[in-house]
Amino acid sequence: MTTLLRDVLVVAAYELSSALRSRLLQLVLAGYAAAMFLGDWAFVETLQVAETQVAAQLGLPGTERPGTLLAHVTESAVVRDVLAEAVGSDVGLSRLLEWPLLGLWCGVVSMAALPVVLLAGSAGSLAQEVQSRSARYLVLRTERLAIVLGKLGGQAVLGFAAAALGALVTVVVSQVLMVAQDPLGIGVAALAFSLRGLAYALPLGALGLAVSQWVPSLNGARAVALLAWIACAVAGAWIEHAGPGGMAGRCLDLVAWFLPTTGWGDLWSADASVLGLALAHAVIVSLAWLALGLLRFSGRDL
Repeated sequence: MTTLLRDVLVVAAYELSSALRSRLLQLVLAGYAAAMFLGDWAFVETLQVAETQVAAQLGLPGTERPGTLLAHVTESAVVRDVLAEAVGSDVGLSRLLEWPLLGLWCGVVSMAALPVVLLAGSAGSLAQEVQSRSARYLVLRTERLAIVLGKLGGQAVLGFAAAALGALVTVVVSQVLMVAQDPLGIGVAALAFSLRGLAYALPLGALGLAVSQWVPSLNGARAVALLAWIACAVAGAWIEHAGPGGMAGRCLDLVAWFLPTTGWGDLWSADASVLGLALAHAVIVSLAWLALGLLRFSGRDL
């Protein structure tokens, strides 16, 4: 067990060093920071509209930058509708609104963007080494299970770096485009909800890694992983909203539990026990998809 853990850490470090050498890390972080800025800017514009409406109702002058009336804005139908639509449910929304609004929105953007980061990175990670035949040197030094776990761990660290950068971008946006904002409170909220986004993205990273174990071509693995993501999302939505009842329905519910696109709503829960179960679900589903990939990778001639 100790040897396996050591090998996993070594492979994860190798994955990170490879990302640095290929400038993948810089590109990923720059793209994620840009996406976070655009998402935050759009939400600040929504807050400006909501504050203007609230100011008119209270007979107060409008403001050039939002922030002074956020206590009233949290009761605004505009903001509540936007957040309820993004979260997927209004269950527990009042408790979520106890967090700084922009930090909460950072979590929404991270749940949309981090899956792309992990899926694209993991799908190309192993496939590229198989295609270039460099994977054979890793296999000579460690077990294939350690390779797969280490690569997913490396991608998770890259995702964490992106989440931390996104939280920093959110803090900067709050200070530049808004007024009367607590940078520490927003930073803590942004990082906390971004880590929930990372938990949501982890099974999709495992999906990409599973595909890369079956498809040796780099571009082919990324294309198949993207199509698999779309197929899982469509299948999950169909099972939830239009699936059959009875025994067939229960079987499909079990299938849906292992889809990497489920778990969005529970990860937004303000209940610690529900959130803990959602995090455990993300880990179990990730391991299940890695195991599916190992069925092929364990017997592949490299």
